Amino acid sequence: MAKQPIRGFSKEVEAFGVSIVFVIVLPLVPVFAEYVIKNDLASATATLAASMYSLTIGTSSRNPLLLALGVVAGLAFAMLFGAVLNAANIPSYTTVAALITIAAFALVHACERWNRHAVEKKSFLG
Repeated sequence: MAKQPIRGFSKEVEAFGVSIVFVIVLPLVPVFAEYVIKNDLASATATLAASMYSLTIGTSSRNPLLLALGVVAGLAFAMLFGAVLNAANIPSYTTVAALITIAAFALVHACERWNRHAVEKKSFLG
């Protein structure tokens, strides 16, 4: 009986996985690190991350609506970041709103990446 090789993932699923790691997860490592090290996430960190993340995800998207929402959210959280830095009393919902925004952009972009790599069979770097 001939030995059968263990089959790995298809090239399309690999491209999807690589894009998730490099485009969605890796940019959030500093946020995860702060939470792990301090057991807390500063509102300034969350709002700055939400601003940068929504802008970069929006600009890397092929969806014009996601681009527009990314720019709007990015500018809104940039202004909120400035307000958080200068505020004595930071509203408790700022960190939650930032994390929800990051999660929403990540989820929508993951779906877009699935379509791009698994359905349309485009490579990650191509």
